[in-house]
Amino acid sequence: MSISTSSTSGVSSNCYTIDRTTITMQDFIGYPMFKDRNNNVRDTTTLDAYIFTQMDNDTEYIINFKAAYDCPNWNGSGQRFHMSYYQGLLTFLAQNSKSVAPCTTTMTGVNRFVCQSTCKMAREALAAIFENPKSCNTNANPTILAARQTTLATYDKNCAQFPTANCIPVVRLEATQAGFPLLKDGEEHCLREASDPLCSMLQTEDRLRANDPVFKKFMIAGIVLGVLVIGGMVAAAFLCLRNQGTKRVARGADGKFVDLDNQENGGSTDSAPRKEPKSENTEITKHILTGLSAGLIVPFALTAGLASTGNSRFVVIAGILELIAGSISMGIGGYMTSRDEVEVYIERESREWQEVMNAPDAEEQQIVDIFTPYGLSRENMEPLLRKLRKDPELWVEFMMLHDLGIQKPDKRRLWITALATGGSYFMGGLLPLIPYTLVPNTHTAQIISIAATLVVLFLFGLVKAKVMGVGSSIQSAFELFFVGAAVGGIAFGVAKMLPSPTQ
Repeated sequence: MSISTSSTSGVSSNCYTIDRTTITMQDFIGYPMFKDRNNNVRDTTTLDAYIFTQMDNDTEYIINFKAAYDCPNWNGSGQRFHMSYYQGLLTFLAQNSKSVAPCTTTMTGVNRFVCQSTCKMAREALAAIFENPKSCNTNANPTILAARQTTLATYDKNCAQFPTANCIPVVRLEATQAGFPLLKDGEEHCLREASDPLCSMLQTEDRLRANDPVFKKFMIAGIVLGVLVIGGMVAAAFLCLRNQGTKRVARGADGKFVDLDNQENGGSTDSAPRKEPKSENTEITKHILTGLSAGLIVPFALTAGLASTGNSRFVVIAGILELIAGSISMGIGGYMTSRDEVEVYIERESREWQEVMNAPDAEEQQIVDIFTPYGLSRENMEPLLRKLRKDPELWVEFMMLHDLGIQKPDKRRLWITALATGGSYFMGGLLPLIPYTLVPNTHTAQIISIAATLVVLFLFGLVKAKVMGVGSSIQSAFELFFVGAAVGGIAFGVAKMLPSPTQ
């Protein structure tokens, strides 16, 4: 696939001509690309056949290569990259030759050199052959090793002549690269030709990720892990709530209340029906809502920023890694927060016991002071005070709840809290990633991800306010919407300002 030089009307010297055209291959029909006008290779099948017949099966060349570089098992593969390199080299030489100049072309700014990345691509392909133990002897003698290094050094010297910016992307008939040898070539072109329709198609290489076995395994592992985390959270929550049902009590023959659950387990009767702690379902719901909020916003901001690199595979892998790390972090944080609440309660309860035992009169006065603002006198409260004097445990529980405002936490809910927080974070964070696994074009996937996440954030704000029963639903919805939009916008802007990673 070498570039052709020809005479063009109106131009006295030989020249080359590159035209903007469209791909005619099935599944890629209409995609823009650049092509040498005189090149007869029309699709990848033809190009593959040309490389196979002209280079991969060039017996004399393969024999000489094996002998020169001690590569007894090399079969002639790896030549595709050299095709683009040689075309680029000829183009470069043509532009610097006194007798050859660029022709008039439909491509804006044709008076640019070929990008250096094309040459480096050929150099790296050759180095990969040398380093492959299945092709070449890795323990070759010093003379052979020196010959390999000399060849690679020649490539380095030639590559240094090519510019890294303000250059022409070399024609490559790989439809998945939209006509560019490397995505980097396209990026360099589109920095100057943002209005070029080709620039909207640069991400068509994402079609390849569906056939990437590593990517598939990573995606499957991430989704399975997410399902396990969420499933564990739901199962644990169900078991916990099942075991935390309403306490069964009844009045015995002596007039005392009997704890039926405790009695079945060999326990004793209670002197009075214990006040059940306030249901902690609300607390678990709060942790789930917190995890979902963070899961929707943080991974969304990350993917919105990473999408500016134009690599969906990178976005999804980095996103899943963040989800796993974030879920673990949120789960541990939820566990430690609940554990701290238990420890605080135990410490406060111990002090309250001492006060009830050592200063009961002062504790009674505190109760009176608590309810006096509600119009209750000490005389009105005397039955309650007598009841509490007879049951110090109930007295301490009463003071913890009404004096200190602390409800007794359930130690058994520590892991439920961790699973609820971490699992909901993972579940919420999957939403922004899904478009990048289903949509071929990264830019399109980014738009869908942003739109879907912002809509879900708005709806989630409505639901959150309804479930918690606090504040205005509309206000909550707009708050989450604008927070998500602001965080995602900042991440995207910062990513745009940073250098793009080398493809």
